[in-house]
Amino acid sequence: METTANSNILKVNPRLLKIVAVLQFLLLGFFYYSQWQQISLPSILTYTVFFVFLFAWLLVLADLLQQRIYQKWFWYLGLFTLPFLAILLYAFQRNSLLRLENNKFSG
Repeated sequence: METTANSNILKVNPRLLKIVAVLQFLLLGFFYYSQWQQISLPSILTYTVFFVFLFAWLLVLADLLQQRIYQKWFWYLGLFTLPFLAILLYAFQRNSLLRLENNKFSG
């Protein structure tokens, strides 16, 4: 039985990443809007916003750990300083970041 060193345990689907990133951004916007308007939300909705954000954050972190991304340190810094915005930006810039990293070493 032979194991390869490059086997990925968790493969992140880019389409799922975009859907979760947009969903967490919309839910967070709704949450802050309701707080601004002083609308009382059920606690289950508050927990849903938190868990969708946590899932999106872990999904981006797992993808960052697996992929060879151009300027990976910038995305790690962004995940810890501006996590809500970094998740959304990373989801839509992922493919171009992978191409930048591949082109950097090919030429």
